Amino acid sequence: MIEDIIFDRDAAKKAKGRHDKRQDNKQHCTKIDQGIRKLDNKSPARAIWELTQNARDLSDHCKIHITLDDDYFTFAHNGKYFTPDTLSSLVKQVSSEEKEDPDKIGQYGTGFMTTHSFSRIIKIDGSFQLDPTNRKDLFVDLNDFLIDRTYELITEFVEKLCDQLDRIDKLMDATVTKECREWTRFKYQMDDEHKQNALDGIKNAIQVIPYVMTLNTTIEEYRIDDNLSNIHLVFRKTERPEEEGLKVMQINIEDEVVSANSHTEYCYYLQSEDKRCKVILPLETTTRAKNIDDVAKLFLFFPLIGSERFGMNFIFHSVDFRPLEVRDGLYLPESNTNNKIDFTHNV
Repeated sequence: MIEDIIFDRDAAKKAKGRHDKRQDNKQHCTKIDQGIRKLDNKSPARAIWELTQNARDLSDHCKIHITLDDDYFTFAHNGKYFTPDTLSSLVKQVSSEEKEDPDKIGQYGTGFMTTHSFSRIIKIDGSFQLDPTNRKDLFVDLNDFLIDRTYELITEFVEKLCDQLDRIDKLMDATVTKECREWTRFKYQMDDEHKQNALDGIKNAIQVIPYVMTLNTTIEEYRIDDNLSNIHLVFRKTERPEEEGLKVMQINIEDEVVSANSHTEYCYYLQSEDKRCKVILPLETTTRAKNIDDVAKLFLFFPLIGSERFGMNFIFHSVDFRPLEVRDGLYLPESNTNNKIDFTHNV
């Protein structure tokens, strides 16, 4: 009788562990699938700023380089390398443990899903830190680390996600180096369906970059190389002395194809004493206005998409805004009492 009930407890525990892990990954896949289904024609604009936000969070002297050609939309930044936590968080599409600073509002959370408006296939180049706790000087080179979110059935997606997490585990046994790469690159594989989204995203970004650089002190350089449209621009900034009681940010825009098109823009703004709120005025100079009708009027460091027609002719930024969704508008009066606290806070 006793022999009939003897079983391998270790094998049972391992089987349960595999089952629990798969169920956990299935939940991540379901969440990602729902996010991808919500993508719309505003997603390319959101995606550019989601990538920019993540880059800003990873560097105190941030440089960004966007490149578009027939094969890839590439977003590169000079920020911090990946760790086991941040890379697995990106694969599972959850915020990493490093997201604790309230001013660092990115770190590969759900907003990153908007970047699938460029492609569901992403290849990552950069560096992977093996041991963030003990041996911070050891890295593994990431060369075309693949995140593939193409699938027909959710079961297929679960298998792909499990495989990507397994490849992260295998990085722990890869060849190590003490050289950390300067740049991290997200390469979105292009096809005709997504190419227009990339073009639209870049067009929107060029218009808004001066305001983003004004509001984000750590973003020092922004480069655009759109090889499909033959647009090659470099944005750099310099804080200028106040004019007529207004703070001034000078944005130098260098056209690397037609040097005659290089020019300078100025952002004139007011700032609260605690620096948590800024108002950018629609001015070319202290005495000449300019049209900003197509620019978002509300910013949380980056534009809140949908606030372009908010009924005012200036840009208002506050670190205390609570948006509806990542890069979306604000909670306004509505019948849903669950949002009452956020609505009151925004007011």
